[in-house]
Amino acid sequence: MGNTFTTTTISLGQGTAVHDLYKQVADWLPKNAPVRGFIHTVNRIVDEIRTRGFWTFWLTEARFSTTAPYTTGTVAVTNASTTVTGTDTVWTSAMAGRRIRINGGEEYLIGSVDTGAQTLTLTIAYKGTTDTAGTYTIYEPNYTLASDCEKVMRLWDLTDEEELLCVDAGFVHQRRALTTFRGWTQFVTNLGRDFSYVPKIVIEPYPDESHQISYLYYRVPSKVTSIDDNVDVPSHLDPTLVQGIYAAIQRQNKASDWQSEYLSFKEMLDAAWMRDQPIMGQIYRVGRQDLADMGIISEETYVTSDRIVELS
Repeated sequence: MGNTFTTTTISLGQGTAVHDLYKQVADWLPKNAPVRGFIHTVNRIVDEIRTRGFWTFWLTEARFSTTAPYTTGTVAVTNASTTVTGTDTVWTSAMAGRRIRINGGEEYLIGSVDTGAQTLTLTIAYKGTTDTAGTYTIYEPNYTLASDCEKVMRLWDLTDEEELLCVDAGFVHQRRALTTFRGWTQFVTNLGRDFSYVPKIVIEPYPDESHQISYLYYRVPSKVTSIDDNVDVPSHLDPTLVQGIYAAIQRQNKASDWQSEYLSFKEMLDAAWMRDQPIMGQIYRVGRQDLADMGIISEETYVTSDRIVELS
């Protein structure tokens, strides 16, 4: 969709360098014990930490601006044709992939734009009545999220100072069939991904102007690729991380104690996760300003954060 966004990562400090973790693990290993695939092992243990549950240090805020609808000029359309011809329009190539409604009717996907001839090609033939001077709206309901987004936790329309409700895609399609209302944004679909596995959301109804959207999401931690990289885990979890790496290497080496060492890692992981949960448990229950006070999101002039939009 081409939208751009800024992100702010909530972190408790930069993680430890891989070579420093290696030194700590090596001190524990028996003399001359083989260490194979250390970087792969680090990534695997970080993934185990991730799958234990949600952690506050992987919460991130991101923002993007929605695309304002375009309605300038009029259109000529013919029933059963895929061509839409504009009069007094200034259509651009960026409009390919957006949606169009003609005379308030059915939604169509724009396949391509001829900027010289000012014509659009729809992906399916127009089903409405032939018209030589119809009204229309070109809009964009779909927006790309940050590439490391795993789960959207909260969303806000900063322009209208409202929190958006997450609903499933079926609800959106049902509402579109029942009403042609367009105005302020009220809700979005749950996180989805396209065929390229890029995370996206659908905003419904599409905003009547450009709006700034903020969302708090749980991100996928970055993988390390070299010995000089810093792991994407805060350093206060180093003891847990080192224990997990040590247990994994002992398992590779078929050491007799690897299972007990792995159980120790799981116990340390559970204890660390439980210490993180009192903060994590507040994420869904407090207002936006409260989240800013906790350092979870950026400070805002948005002060009506406790108010959630009611669906009509």
